[in-house]
Amino acid sequence: MNNEHLQNLTEIESDFVREEKGEGSLSPYSVGDDQKVYVGYDVHPQDIEALYFEGLQLPRWESIEAENNAQQTEIYQESFQKVTSDYPLISRVSDTDVKVAYTLEEVLQLREECERVLNNTDDAKAVRASQKFYIACNKAADQQLGLLLIPN
Repeated sequence: MNNEHLQNLTEIESDFVREEKGEGSLSPYSVGDDQKVYVGYDVHPQDIEALYFEGLQLPRWESIEAENNAQQTEIYQESFQKVTSDYPLISRVSDTDVKVAYTLEEVLQLREECERVLNNTDDAKAVRASQKFYIACNKAADQQLGLLLIPN
């Protein structure tokens, strides 16, 4: 791994485990036929926000200049579609109130998407959010399992 954001993942994971479990967060589990193993930390709403707005560079609602609310909504939705088209698996995690499941094959693709984000950002919050997903993907892939994100 040549990306500095992918170094010391064990230490970074320990930091994540020490975080408080948060209401409105997603709990990642490695899952298989009869297996469901908690990754050990949660993905918080602020992680999702950082991933989208700082990592993927989705424009924030208030930054969109439009003549009216309908036009602003249209511009935002177009921006969302454009930004997430290259990150289809990340885009499935846009709400911490919705359960999201990934197959093993999708876990490998999600990990690749997270690595691309890590290669293209230096924003500390976006890096942290991407690392959370990346580590969860590693855990699932190491066990040859899928990944399930369950709302708290």
